[in-house]
Amino acid sequence: MDVVIMDFSEALKLIKEGHLVARSGWNVKGMYLFIVEVSPIHINNQRLDGTSYLVLVGGLEPFICIKTAQGTYLPWTCSQADIMADDWEAVE
Repeated sequence: MDVVIMDFSEALKLIKEGHLVARSGWNVKGMYLFIVEVSPIHINNQRLDGTSYLVLVGGLEPFICIKTAQGTYLPWTCSQADIMADDWEAVE
């Protein structure tokens, strides 16, 4: 498949559709962005007596997450350089 290079607005459309995107200009390969849509979340809590109960947390909005060079995942905020870059591409 041919690599299609795009600007951030096009990459953001792909992210919103559930695709993975990355910048070809990133020095570390294997990093990518994706959207997280997790609402509601169930959190299992435990009481002092050892019994557990489930809490439903709502109100979480979708957000963009990055797979880092270390293989961890973090919420991502774009830089001015990322917004202006024309080297975004879809990741398979």
